[in-house]
Parts: sequence; structure tokens; C-alpha cells
Amino acid sequence: MDRQPPRSFFTLLISLTVFMIAVLLRLPSCYESLWLDELHSAWIVADGVGNVYQRSVLGHQSPCYYLQLWAWKQVLGDSELMLRLNSVLSLAIGCSVITYGITKWTSSSLAGLVSGLILAVEKNSLFFGTELRPFALVILFSSLAIILFLQLLSSDSRHQRPRTWGWLIVTVLLSTICQPTSLGVLGWLPLGLCTIWLIRNPSEFRRITWVDTALIVVSALAMLMFLTSCGSKKQVYYVDAAMNEQTITAKGKSKKQDQKKKNEEVVYSSDPTTRYIQQYAAIAQEEMRRYKIPASITLAQGLLESQLGQGVLAQKSNNHFGIKCKLDW
Repeated sequence: MDRQPPRSFFTLLISLTVFMIAVLLRLPSCYESLWLDELHSAWIVADGVGNVYQRSVLGHQSPCYYLQLWAWKQVLGDSELMLRLNSVLSLAIGCSVITYGITKWTSSSLAGLVSGLILAVEKNSLFFGTELRPFALVILFSSLAIILFLQLLSSDSRHQRPRTWGWLIVTVLLSTICQPTSLGVLGWLPLGLCTIWLIRNPSEFRRITWVDTALIVVSALAMLMFLTSCGSKKQVYYVDAAMNEQTITAKGKSKKQDQKKKNEEVVYSSDPTTRYIQQYAAIAQEEMRRYKIPASITLAQGLLESQLGQGVLAQKSNNHFGIKCKLDW
């Protein structure tokens, strides 16, 4: 006797339950202070939308995630809770997508519920689901891509479900735009389907459709984005006074030149955060080589404690870390 698929209302109810569980598990962590990488994300979206692209490139990040985060901040504010809620909801929606999709694919409510709960309580999911970075959104797009992949597995050709095939390409594209390295994982889904279809029907790809063309273009663009981000590690920062921001100019330096810093050309920015980093980055890097403390942590702590270098202790006593000195110590 064939198993009857669960009713749509019941499936939606289970998905909503998993969504709420995923949100409630992550809410307590949303009130904590932002940590180092999250501070970078908050800085990227702190000012006008025109600064988002330049600041994200400065940190070797794709600007697309931060553009939507900037829009989110304009509506809901910039508190730790509101900013992190963007990631919490993205991850929770991903859990509900897995629940709904697996329930439909297996015709089993239990299978869908267990699958959604596993994603909701998994250790890495708990961490990335509250982190102010692109990974929760990548998990959402990955969940959609997996469900679409499962739906297409039962097809003998991409022409049987062209919409589903097209949406699979779109979700892989969106994930790649947010985090280019995700293509290395999700790219295997359409490639696997193509291999299966070719085995079943060797003439499958004799006729190329617009979706196929889009797949080729998306893959090429994603690879270009990835190679561009990898190749932009050595940079010199200049300031465009009209834009009040850095214009990034790649400038290769030999090892000897790098040590002597002869080729380092810096015009200090009028932005206090950027100016502080420009002034003390070299010192932080030297301390990192001596004491193995990451320069990013030293700079972030100095920025926080010295009030962007404008605090009384920093200016009068050269004390950037708020270290207190008393009679007994």
C-alpha cells in the first residue's frame, strides 16, 4: 500500500514549528557584544550605502550580502539583536525549507521533522545562525538548492522540469554571490544532475537552452569573482578626498621592499576608524610577529578602548587599551 503524503497544512505546521525552535535557540546569543569579524561587518554598513562596496572589498568580502544588511539596518536599527536577527531568520527559514522539502520528497512527516531539527541544533549551524556574516544566508540558499536537487533527481531530463532546473541555478548563483567559495560545494549539484541525465540519455545536451547558457555564464562569473578576491591580498590604500574613502590600488612589492616599507604610500583618511588602522597597522603587525597575537585583535581592542584613538588616555598617556594603574599595581 502506497504511503499517503502528509497534508499541506500539516506540513506547513511542522515547518513553522521547526522555524520557531531554530529562532528560540539562537535568540539568547543575539544580545552578546559583537566579536571581531562581526565588528567588521557592522563597520561596513555603518554609514551610507556608497561606502558598502569599498569597505567590503577592503576586507576581501563580497558586497552583495552587505548591501542587503545595510538595507536591513535602515529598517530595524543597528543594535546587536537587530543586526544578528538577519542571520537568525535566514537560518531558521533554511531549517523550515529542509523540513518542508524532505517531508514532500519522502512523504514522511517524521523524516522532514528530524531533518529540520538536525539543521536547527547542529553545532556549526548554531554558531553561524547568530553570526553577523554571510554564512546564514548561504545556508538558506544551500537548503533551497538541496531540495530542488532532490526534486530533479526523479526527472529523466531537465526539460521535464525547466522551472525547477532554473531555480536551482538561481539559488547556486545567489549563494555564490554571497560567498564565492560556496560554489565549490553547491556547484556539484547541477553537475551531478547533468551527469545523471547524460547517462540516461546521451543526447540530453544536443539542444542548448537559455538556462544552460545562464549556467555557463554564472559559473564563469563566480570563478572570476573567486579569483579576483584571492588575487587582491597585496594592496596599497590611497584616499580619494572627494569620496572620503580609500581607493584600492594593487601594488606588488618584493620581500625586501616590503620589509623596509619603502613602497607603502598612505594618505591618512578623515574617517577616524580608517585613520586609526592606517596609523597603527604596522605596529600591530610587528607585535603579531613577536608575540603571536593577531594584529586584527590588537587593532580592534585598541579601537574600542581608545575611542578610535580620541580618548583622553590615548592622547595624553599613549594608553590605547584602557589599562588602569593603581598604587598597589
